[in-house]
Amino acid sequence: MLLLALPNMVPLPPGASTVFGLPLILIAGQMALGQRSVWLPELIRRRTIASSAFSRIVHFTRPHLRRAERLLHPRLEFMLSPIATRLTGCMCVMLAILIALPIPLANFLSGLSVAAFALGLLRQDGVAVLFGWIAAGISIAATVLVSGALWLLVRGGAELILRVLTASPA
Repeated sequence: MLLLALPNMVPLPPGASTVFGLPLILIAGQMALGQRSVWLPELIRRRTIASSAFSRIVHFTRPHLRRAERLLHPRLEFMLSPIATRLTGCMCVMLAILIALPIPLANFLSGLSVAAFALGLLRQDGVAVLFGWIAAGISIAATVLVSGALWLLVRGGAELILRVLTASPA
């Protein structure tokens, strides 16, 4: 999950987040169902990332991951229980859907949340998982606000166009 979440934290061309979001939905869904191993379709398993893009991702994230690894250590074990992990998987599915959709600003915050969840699960750090939950709440709230603002903008623009088209000449 970490490898699919991190690219969303750097500027990507339009549509690239969908490439990372769709397999993330599949992996997070399996986590939500409590599966111990990950299954991916052959089509996804054979996909590769261009070495230049991967190099850019590694270059950007390496110092941050090193810093995070120094901070992460086992704590707040209740955040890592099987039930908590399944609930985290459910949240990751919702965040992966936001990543896959073309919603402005949704990719970064959702990617940050999934990355925090993944790091917390990998390093058995419940504090990182808790941070993931907080970031997920902020991500969902920001996505709702941005989507609502865009909807109002589109709706208002459509109404303005209709008024102009239906107005009688003076």
